[in-house]
Amino acid sequence: MKHRVRLAIVALGIALGAGGCANGEGDADAGLIPRDDPDAGARTDAGGGGDAGRAADAARPDAAVDAGAAADGGAGDDAGASDAGGGDADVLWDGGGCTDLRVDERSAGRGRSVAAPDGGDPWRDPEMLTAADAAPGHAGTVDGVANVRLSSDDVSEYLVADTFGFTLGSDRTVLGIEVDFLRVAKRADTIADLSVELVRAGTVLTGDARMSPFAWVHGGLGSFAVATYGGPGDTWSRAWTPAEIGEVGFGVALRARYVSTAGNDDAMVDHVVVRVHHASCP
Repeated sequence: MKHRVRLAIVALGIALGAGGCANGEGDADAGLIPRDDPDAGARTDAGGGGDAGRAADAARPDAAVDAGAAADGGAGDDAGASDAGGGDADVLWDGGGCTDLRVDERSAGRGRSVAAPDGGDPWRDPEMLTAADAAPGHAGTVDGVANVRLSSDDVSEYLVADTFGFTLGSDRTVLGIEVDFLRVAKRADTIADLSVELVRAGTVLTGDARMSPFAWVHGGLGSFAVATYGGPGDTWSRAWTPAEIGEVGFGVALRARYVSTAGNDDAMVDHVVVRVHHASCP
């Protein structure tokens, strides 16, 4: 009987040891595409400029955006903007035999106001969107941020952010593009998206505009929140080459509109960040 117990204990120890190996450094999943959260890995600014921006990006997580909207008292504020682009930020595309999935993030190197075919009010200080540097506690001012004052039925020109400085290898395949706008309005239910569109070689690509159905988060400079468009598997209905992504003229264009029936308000944008999801595909 003692021998049988001893044999059983030895057999159990061997089984446990084998299980531990399977869960150790020889993990069978080690060869799979990493499933790092793009909101964590991509936030480390691989290209400079984005690290400072992310410091003011405390509103980037969905919970924080929702909290900001709740604090505004406006249930319709930008809380749902992270879904406006149609991309799912929690699902990384891994089909087609692609490997070596990566996410590069860059801050805009240039901002400018560009006339739209149907006109619109020009943005003031558009060059200020290249860094998240709006100081909290200065609600009621527009210093240090791109801004436009709109009133009844007004729309803005394009606020174009470009010169991101991406350097993807020529063998990479672009799987998705995400855009973050750090933005705010002064008053509730006054400013909303007219359109958000990508820019290729300096030309705004109309026809696949994104927009949030919600008014912008409001409260002044101390209440900036991030609105995200696109996603890891969303190319905005177009194919992109690494060379196009690396051009100075690659970027994103935002237009704002006034949705209240009276008064006026300032639309303010402090920072624009783009993340490009790419992989090695056959």
